[in-house]
Amino acid sequence: MKTKFAKDGKDLLGFLGLAQGDYLAARLLLLNGLLPQGAQQAATAVEKLFKALVLVKGNRCKGHLEQNLLNNVNNKFPALYTELNEDFVKFLRKAYKLRYHDDKHSKFTLVINQYRTLMELDSLVAKVESGFKIEQGGKIQKTPYQQAIEKQENLLLSENQTLLEIPVVEYCQRRNRVYEIAIEPDATGLAAWYTTEGVNINGSFLKPVDLSSSKSTMQFTLG
Repeated sequence: MKTKFAKDGKDLLGFLGLAQGDYLAARLLLLNGLLPQGAQQAATAVEKLFKALVLVKGNRCKGHLEQNLLNNVNNKFPALYTELNEDFVKFLRKAYKLRYHDDKHSKFTLVINQYRTLMELDSLVAKVESGFKIEQGGKIQKTPYQQAIEKQENLLLSENQTLLEIPVVEYCQRRNRVYEIAIEPDATGLAAWYTTEGVNINGSFLKPVDLSSSKSTMQFTLG
C-alpha cells in the first residue's frame, strides 16, 4: 500500500499504542493455545487500529468492530480496504461475541484455527501499519509497531509469517490447535479442543460447526 496517512498530535499515537498492546496480547494468547481469548483480543486490536485510521480523517467511531466502523474504513480508505480479508474481519467481529456467550437469540457457532488466525492477523496489521506516516511537532514519529520491528521484539516476530517471510507451505506444516464451539439460545452448548498435524487454510473463517448435544455423532472441521 503506497498511501501514507499523516496526522499531527499525540491522539493518533495513543490509539496506535493501545492497538499494539492488544495485538501483542493476542499474539501471546494464540501462540500459547488460548484461542478464544486470543481471538477476542485480536478483535479489540483490529478495532482500535481501524479507529486510528478513521481518526486520520478527523472522525471517530464508537462501539466495537461493527459495520459502521468497517463502512467508515472502506469509505475513507477504499484501496486499503480491498487489500484486507473481509471474511477474517467478520470472523473477529463474531469472535468478540464470545465475551457475552449468554446473550444469544439464535445458535452461535465458531471455529478458531490457531495458526491460520495468527497468520491472517499479522498480515492485516502489517498492511494497515505500512501506510502510517505520523508527524508530531514537525518530526516523523514511528508508531509502536514500527518501533517494535526496529527493536526486533520477540513477541512481535515470533512465528510472524508476514514479517519473517516464512513460505506459506512451510508455515502450514506446524502442529496446530483448533477450538470449536456451539452455543444454543438457552446458553447451553458444546466445545471441542483438538490438535491437527498441519494448518488448514482452506475455506471461510466462518465455517459451519457440527457440534450439537442432540447428535450422537459429530464431525470436526479440522480448522
